[in-house]
Amino acid sequence: MIVRVWNAGSLMEPAEQPQWKLASFPPQRQPLVPVTARLAAPRLAADSDGRVWLAARRGEGGSRPAIGTVWTERLAFYDGAKWSDGIFCPLTDGLLDNQPALLAAPQGGMAMIAASDRRYEIANEIPIGVAREIAKEMGSEPPLPAAGGARADSLWPDPVNSELTLAALSAESLAAPEGPALSPVAETAPAEPSEDVAPEAEMIARMREHRTEVAGQPLRILRGEFHRHTELSGDGGGDGMLMDMWRYAHDAANMDWIGNGDHDNGNGREYSWWITQKTTSMFRLPGVFEPMFTYERSCTYPDGHRNVVFARRGVRPLPRLAGGKGEDLDDELQPEDVRPNSPDTLMLYKYLAEMDGVCASHTSGTDMGTDWRDNDPKVEPVVEIYQGDRQNYEMPGAPRSNTAEDSVGGWRPLGFVSLALQKGYRLGFQSSSDHASTHMSYCNVWVEEPSREAILDALKRRRVYGSTDNIIGEFFCGEHFMGEEFSLSEPPVFRVRIIGSQPIKTVHIVKDGKYVYSPEFSEREVSFEWTDMQAEPGKTSYYYVRGEQSDGELVWLSPMWIAYRPK
Repeated sequence: MIVRVWNAGSLMEPAEQPQWKLASFPPQRQPLVPVTARLAAPRLAADSDGRVWLAARRGEGGSRPAIGTVWTERLAFYDGAKWSDGIFCPLTDGLLDNQPALLAAPQGGMAMIAASDRRYEIANEIPIGVAREIAKEMGSEPPLPAAGGARADSLWPDPVNSELTLAALSAESLAAPEGPALSPVAETAPAEPSEDVAPEAEMIARMREHRTEVAGQPLRILRGEFHRHTELSGDGGGDGMLMDMWRYAHDAANMDWIGNGDHDNGNGREYSWWITQKTTSMFRLPGVFEPMFTYERSCTYPDGHRNVVFARRGVRPLPRLAGGKGEDLDDELQPEDVRPNSPDTLMLYKYLAEMDGVCASHTSGTDMGTDWRDNDPKVEPVVEIYQGDRQNYEMPGAPRSNTAEDSVGGWRPLGFVSLALQKGYRLGFQSSSDHASTHMSYCNVWVEEPSREAILDALKRRRVYGSTDNIIGEFFCGEHFMGEEFSLSEPPVFRVRIIGSQPIKTVHIVKDGKYVYSPEFSEREVSFEWTDMQAEPGKTSYYYVRGEQSDGELVWLSPMWIAYRPK
């Protein structure tokens, strides 16, 4: 964190930059996981004596209450020669996007008006799930949380309640500030844009201009994703403010749409749900940027994590039934054993059907995934085949795929998407980010018009493909397009077209989980046809495409399901 001053037409800097020798967070009953402290959202103010104060939010890593990372305010002042150590400010715990106001106090010093939602206190309470386990072992009922506790029972109110506080920062014991020692900042050449910026902008423009035609109807591509976390998630401490998500989508990634992926829009709390809904409406530019109303609904394996999508505002997150890990895990059953349906997932499907939404499982081959015991093609028409924060869950041995030795988030091999397709599920492919990752996960939808309703319709019809870069992909069989199910009396003839951000190295056509055609290339734009002369009469087979660029970037074109019925 660097302080500079514009003085008399010149850029100057103080003799010493803030060192932020921060006092440790007050002791906690649940020790924090040691990670590097983070400082963000700096502000400067001067008191009536001319003393300069610097405020910043500090996030203490490792504390993950359901309402989000604990951020508190830290202050330092400059006496003209050196900066003070960082001062911890109690009763400032809350969101990162919640910066206290600083005002020069009339009697000297500084006044600070802050808001606290008590998340520091909540982070130290025993979670209700742990309390229930302890009570079960003791043969008693779990106690009510002393000061609210994590919201896990509808009978217990939301413990989060922000209150304003006023702090007086006295300067009585401080020496009068000296005139600040400033020195000119050495001139530096303006930073040039990254070498990746221009090629990315060129490819984005090409994707927006690109058109194809299906059944006489022109289609265009809208780039986006619907699994992007912010600080509103309990595990979103490294993801930034909700506003940062909009900055990323609008500016950095230059997307056509996005969907927030926070868990239950912030643990199902009214405020975080409302602010997510509100900003989704606020940042819409009709026909230009069409954000969707979305959230992540997380259940433990084998129910799994699913991201939910709506085209309309006002639908609240669905609570969960009791479930998750239990006697039906795949380590207690053989792969061929029949698994009972999950009541919670079936309830989710009914909710989506009633509210006109869809969902997609993510990281399906991990402890966040599923063994594919459930599917409803009308409300779960797509799957997050790749996630920028983790890995590829297409099939064993595929590029960037997880393995037993390297699986971020646990190893659940019954969650591979290839096994869902083998079961006969109709799933299109999309890619999204989850946490941290940027510019490497895209859900590309083929739409007739740029609108929320068209995006939802494309997901329902599986006119969607996933990619790790800005790549154009078309997959036809005659007049049929990716995502469709149909029958033919002649062997299917496929047309594939891929336009990459870098030269295409290999394109695979996968039929029923096996590679059946894998031509190699060295151009950015490739087109070819292939006929399946081994189509089996009376059998329905699925076909999809995976393209690989010379730089390792990938694209997955959603399957078609074709019943071959020769005359």
